[in-house]
Amino acid sequence: MVSFVFAATRRLPFRAVLAIAIASALVSIAEAQRPGTPELFPKDTAALVRIPSAPELKARFMNTAMGQMSQDDQLGPLLAELYGSATELFKEHIEEQVGVTLDELLSLPQGEVAFGVITPEGVRPMFVWLIDAGEKKDAANKLLEKAKEALDKEGYAKTTEKVEELDMELTVYDIREDAIPRLVLFERDATFVATTDVDLAKSLLARWTNPTGKPLPDSLAKNERYAAIMKRCRGEGGQQPHVTFFVDPMTILNSAAVGNVEMTLTLALLPQLGLDGFSGLGGSITFDAAPYDYISHFHVLLENPRTGVLKALALSSGDITPPAWVPADANSFMCGHWDFRTTYEQVAKMVDTFQGEGRTEKAVQGFLDNNWEGMDFHTDILDQFAGRVVHITWMEPPARLTSQIQCLAVEVKDPEALQKWLDKLAEKYKENIESKTVGRITYYEPKGPPRARAERRRVRPDGTEEQPEVVEDQEFPMPCLALVDNYLMVTRAAFLKKIVLAKDDPSAEKLADSLEYKLVAGRFERVAPGMKPGMITYSQPEEAMRWVYDFVTGPQAKEFLENPDAPDPVVRLRDALEKHPLPPFEVIKKYLAPTGGVMINEPTGFHFTGFGLRRTQSE
Repeated sequence: MVSFVFAATRRLPFRAVLAIAIASALVSIAEAQRPGTPELFPKDTAALVRIPSAPELKARFMNTAMGQMSQDDQLGPLLAELYGSATELFKEHIEEQVGVTLDELLSLPQGEVAFGVITPEGVRPMFVWLIDAGEKKDAANKLLEKAKEALDKEGYAKTTEKVEELDMELTVYDIREDAIPRLVLFERDATFVATTDVDLAKSLLARWTNPTGKPLPDSLAKNERYAAIMKRCRGEGGQQPHVTFFVDPMTILNSAAVGNVEMTLTLALLPQLGLDGFSGLGGSITFDAAPYDYISHFHVLLENPRTGVLKALALSSGDITPPAWVPADANSFMCGHWDFRTTYEQVAKMVDTFQGEGRTEKAVQGFLDNNWEGMDFHTDILDQFAGRVVHITWMEPPARLTSQIQCLAVEVKDPEALQKWLDKLAEKYKENIESKTVGRITYYEPKGPPRARAERRRVRPDGTEEQPEVVEDQEFPMPCLALVDNYLMVTRAAFLKKIVLAKDDPSAEKLADSLEYKLVAGRFERVAPGMKPGMITYSQPEEAMRWVYDFVTGPQAKEFLENPDAPDPVVRLRDALEKHPLPPFEVIKKYLAPTGGVMINEPTGFHFTGFGLRRTQSE
């Protein structure tokens, strides 16, 4: 959808695009009585991003951990300084073009904001922006006039069209470009609308003045795909979500292909891949949704039965408890279950459709025969997968750009047999692979080239040079391969050592035993009652924020900020940090609570629910 938005706006003059974009992002719900966008937009809306009430969004967000952090007495002065810098930059580069100050823009939010992509059959996509300005109508009008001035200055032909039954006038600019041939502007009930089609504008007004007060059959609210997705993306406890979105990618692609022969032929292949069963996706996010700091939903709507690519997405279900080797200070943990055989069979079936029956099997086994003689793909590889996949991240101290380490682990059925193959392969490629041990675990690491050494010289403020410092080139961290218990894992040696310690030392703190994880795990059943999770996620923002804090206050960031050739925004950040240094990390830590998520493979598709817990200030 982003590409269509870009195509729709790239031909407009910068000032017009900027004015429309800023207004669309900032204005919101008003007192005017009119239908919401699901009732106002047409049924063939293929994409919608909506903020039902920006004032409500802002108020609720300020009650979240991030919002409260922004109001902290020790963090507030720094944020205020940064805001002042942003105001100055806005004044220098943008204010003259949009005609309002940053403070005026930030005070505009009074009503609903929405952007939609409309795709009538046989017609290329149309676009519509809706802005509900409410009592800030005059300020929004000022912004709109600036946009019109920019369009007039570019010489675009302007006409007006009367809507007699409503005694209204539409302003129409002929842009004459493929992506956006026209720009139609009008205002009603303090709501500002921009569309790319006159008939679309008239249809909006027809639903706007609908006397029945009920959604009309041709409105988005009656779109079955939209309704099915939004039904699974409701707010907590009946609360209206603060942001929602909906996309029907296949419909958008088919609409964009109108008049494009190559694209039409390409889309004709989608049914053979099973992608024609991808019916849409959407989601929502609700802030300050007690008992959660936030709760979000994401739903991928799929038709049944699934075929091709969609069937290859073989998410299953099973045990989600962290293995005993996962350390308690892991930054994030993900555990999922996957039917690898179904995935392989579906991929092979699709490839064979184009290349001939059995070609995939021959190609895969042929590769193994040429490189790893004696290895059978089904017996030694495919049949080994038990179905459980684990992904972990960990922040290695001290804080630096390469601190984050990832670990991908796949459960296997016969680790002893797999270990023999690993030893055999390591011996065969011993010139490139080095075998090492940590505890009783053997791991395999690629041999890297030796690091180059050089002298780094620093100049003091008085112009004299400091003693040269010998430094080595930064080495790109190399991954290693190991079998730990019955998991084949890829990670870096530093994290592998920590994993082995967690496994072998009974006193080592493990994630499964941590109170933080148990609090999140206790919510999995509540957000997905009666359903078997195919995947769960857990993260500790405290660990990630600690890395950010240590990095920003560390030597690498200091060197970057003190660069005399740094751009203006960096200089302003440096000045702000000098005036208002960061408080102790404990001040930030008290706002950070763990988050979690659950993925379910449902009959209608995949559904993910994410949430953040609340941390009381006494904790």
